[in-house]
Amino acid sequence: SDEFFYYGQSSGSPALGDIRVAFEYVPDGPATVVALQVETADASRASFLPFRTISRPLCGMSEEAEKTALRKEGEKTRDDLADEAGCPGFLACCCLPCHLVMKCFS
Repeated sequence: SDEFFYYGQSSGSPALGDIRVAFEYVPDGPATVVALQVETADASRASFLPFRTISRPLCGMSEEAEKTALRKEGEKTRDDLADEAGCPGFLACCCLPCHLVMKCFS
């Protein structure tokens, strides 16, 4: 289609290794990005993780402990987050109706 730039044998029958790219224009203007900037595993460059809130002790925590907790939260998968959102033990029966409604309307 006209929306994509395609590189390969045939856009009608894509094959492994073909490339399809689309570009969108986003008007210049104010924007807010909330993310956690972290070093990659090989420390060759920086990257971003989702920023998620963390629990902090009443007396505070060291800067290093805070960085570790923020990174740990940012690296969680969707499955990890879904598991944590569930109700533990006998309270699970109370959460079931809410989860069913959420699944039906999401």
